[in-house]
Order: sequence, then C-alpha cells, then structure tokens
Amino acid sequence: MRVQAVQKGFEPHSTLTMSLSLDQRYARPDQQIHFFRNLIDRLSALPGVQVAGAATNMPLGHGEALSWLTVEGHPFDEKVFFQTCSVTPRYFAAMGIHLLEGRPFTDDDATGRPLVAIVNRNFAEKYFPGQNVLGKRFHFRDDNPKPAWWTIIGVVSNVRHASLEEPPQLQAYRPFWQASDSSSAVVLRASTDAISLVSSVRKEVNTIDPALAVSDTRTMDQLVSESTATRRLQTLLLSVFAGVALLLSLVGLYALLAYSVRQRTAEIGVRMALGAQKRDVMRLVIGQGASLAFAGIAIGLVSALGLTRLLASLLFEVKATDAITFASVAIVFCVVALVACYIPARRAMRVDPMIALRYE
Repeated sequence: MRVQAVQKGFEPHSTLTMSLSLDQRYARPDQQIHFFRNLIDRLSALPGVQVAGAATNMPLGHGEALSWLTVEGHPFDEKVFFQTCSVTPRYFAAMGIHLLEGRPFTDDDATGRPLVAIVNRNFAEKYFPGQNVLGKRFHFRDDNPKPAWWTIIGVVSNVRHASLEEPPQLQAYRPFWQASDSSSAVVLRASTDAISLVSSVRKEVNTIDPALAVSDTRTMDQLVSESTATRRLQTLLLSVFAGVALLLSLVGLYALLAYSVRQRTAEIGVRMALGAQKRDVMRLVIGQGASLAFAGIAIGLVSALGLTRLLASLLFEVKATDAITFASVAIVFCVVALVACYIPARRAMRVDPMIALRYE
C-alpha cells in the first residue's frame, strides 16, 4: 500500500505507451526527427487521443539513460549521475508531468536553434537552492574539447523513473528535435479506453512505413502494476505464511491454557465447597493463566525486536519495529489467552462442589 501510494510524478491513468526502433534507413538525426514529427502529428489527430508525445526512455519502462553533467558554477563530481531523456514538445502533457517553472519545449526548439533543457525539481534544489534556475546552463561530460552548453528553460516535477521504491534522481530533459534517437517510446493520453487505440496506432505506423513494427504496447497502469509485481508476490507469500503461523500460535495457546484450566476442575470445586466466591475463583484462574501468556508474549516481543530486522530489506516506509504491528499482535494474543482461561474456568465453576469433593 505504501509503494502504490507514493508520488509517482506522472499520471498513469488513460495513458498508452509503445516502443519503436527505426532501422538503418533512419540513421541520420534529421531522418529520425522527420519520422517522429510525422508520426506524432498523425497520432494526435486520431479520435480519442488528447495529446501525443515521444521520449527516448519511459518511467518504469525497464530502461534509463545515465550521464555525467557539469553544471555551470559547480565543480564536476564523478560520483553524481543524472537521468537524461530526450522528449517531444507535448510529452509532459501526455504523461501528466507538471511544469513548475518556465516553459515547455516547442516545435521551435529544433536543430540549429539554441540548445535548451528542462530539469526536475531535485536538480534545481540541489544546484540552485533559493535561486532562479531559468537561464542556468550545463554540459555533458564527453570527449568534445569545446562542450555544448544547454540552457535551462523550465522545471518539472520529480518523476520516479527506475522504480516506485527508489527516490527521484537528478533528471535533465532535452528536446527530441535537438537530440533524437532511433529507438524511442511513444505515449498517448486518451479520452477513452487507452488500450482501444492500439490498432489505430499500428495502422498509422504502417501507413508511414510498412517495414516498421510497434512493440511493447502497454498502458502506464500496466507498467505501474508490473513494477510492483515482485513486491506484491513477497507481500502475498509473507502474509500467507505469517497468517498460518499466527493461526497455529493462537490455536496452540488456546488449547494449552484451556487444558491447563480443565485439569484444575477438581481444585476449583474444592475451593467453592470451602466458601470461595465465583468471582474470586475466576480472578485466580484468569490471573494465573494470563501471567503465563503475558510472559510468553513479552519473550516473543523481545525476540521479534531482534529478528524482524532481518526483514528490513523487504519493507518500504515501514520500520522493522513498527509499533502498530507489535501492538496489534500482542493484543490478539492477550484476548485469546483471556478467552482460553475464561471459558473452561466458567465451566468448572458450574461443577457441583460435592462431586468435586467426592472425586478428591
């Protein structure tokens, strides 16, 4: 529940994604740009499509690009990596990624125009806290003796890219028309059922180039679900085994205490024959049984405090010593222990004292 409730940075509902890999016929950047411009325009005109965009890699799409950057006015740190991505002008709208400052990319941000970029909030806060990040620059660390500087024109919200359980990293986006790639993902935000657009998308791609094929067609909801599949399996298995263990423990506790009280049926009869009141006998029996149960619960809690740390790697935003879990389990055991003592003690008090004395 904690994993699924995190701020993803994008809106997955009603969003369709697919992958396209251009062949050697599109080796030049201008060919790639021309193809994706044409495709995005055609897809945007489809009925049921609100907005269309493309990116070199998608959040939770089992792929990411990491780069070294030098931010103007800051020393280069080889230990810091940046997630980089090239996106088309309407990609942020298609993904539901919010623009916080500045402007989005436009079709004018193309080859031959000044190099521009958009960064995420983490980037802006790390390198320019309390400052206006717009107009600041960075360049990629490569073998070029004269680096190309990219000017920041906007800031978007943080996106959990690699995994929902990993905090958002430093991210930098470039215009696809200035930094294209032959392998990219297309994303559509639909006003209808997103999966119903698959056939229309395939038809448009086939119209542009019959030799190309769309692959890895999924909704963002499916990507989110797949990203938590391992977590859900772990949770299911742990829940089943923990539930069975808890049930066996409760059954064993009840049976043991109930048997112990029934063994004292004659003693209870003798006490009542000698004038003991029912409430006194009940208090005695429950007190003795509960003291054993509480001692066991205390030992269990101390043991659990040490052993649950082994499960810390399986937890997300939940402490290994979660107070609610410890308290709820302890309360359940206490209730079962009291019931296990009360029911047989109540039955024993109904026994005729003379029968108990005769038995003695």
